[in-house]
Amino acid sequence: MAEITVIYSIYGSFDKCRLEASIGSVLAQKDVDLEIIVAEQGSYPRHRVPNDKRVKHHFEKFHPTDNNFNPGAIRNMAGARASGEFIYTNDADIVFLDKNYLRNIIELLDCNEDLSLYRPLMLRLSLNEFKQFFDSFKDEGLNATLGKLKQPNDYFLSFHPSFPELKVVVKQAKYEKTFVATQEDFQRYLSDHSLKGSEPTIFYENLHCGGIATRLDLFRQVGGYCEQFENWGCEDSDLQWKLSKIGKLDFFPKDKR
Repeated sequence: MAEITVIYSIYGSFDKCRLEASIGSVLAQKDVDLEIIVAEQGSYPRHRVPNDKRVKHHFEKFHPTDNNFNPGAIRNMAGARASGEFIYTNDADIVFLDKNYLRNIIELLDCNEDLSLYRPLMLRLSLNEFKQFFDSFKDEGLNATLGKLKQPNDYFLSFHPSFPELKVVVKQAKYEKTFVATQEDFQRYLSDHSLKGSEPTIFYENLHCGGIATRLDLFRQVGGYCEQFENWGCEDSDLQWKLSKIGKLDFFPKDKR
């Protein structure tokens, strides 16, 4: 039995290069017994499983004529097959920076039987730099690639020592939320009224909202993800709410990512 199962869900034409880099960072984790489950929906399988017995792939046919998809069902497909004592739900474009990340998370959960963790802090890499990241990852490996990255501010990583000026918006809700946009995108948002209502495509929260770590038995006790939502988003908040009702839900420590 694995200590922890890392769950990915992908759909349709998702960029499998990002998934490959993310899985590479999980396989590089130290001192942890893990399995990785990639649950995929689409018209045909796109993910190629690396030659590693820790990585499993489950595919479900989803007709391309359908306009919507069911993220809760995809993730539950993986959760039903998980064997880890703990599970970690990970989006397929997240790369762990610290090789001890999962071990540290397991130690926290192991000391608190009813604790679940959610929304780890996240540093973003601009999409226009991803090709450089992936090429370096393939040619030189993860460590060398991460070593090339600079942190020009509190919110982004870059291959360049400087980064465009940012617009930072802090909102008070149930917890403090920080959203970031480049000044260029922000000015475009102000001048183009058609972008009203499309704020998530302009502003990015500095947390990985879909990142959840919990015990597998707690995940199953609350029934996993709700399958009544279409497209990405609310299924994460619903699971977090359910976990908070049967135990303690807390943010990932800010010093771990």
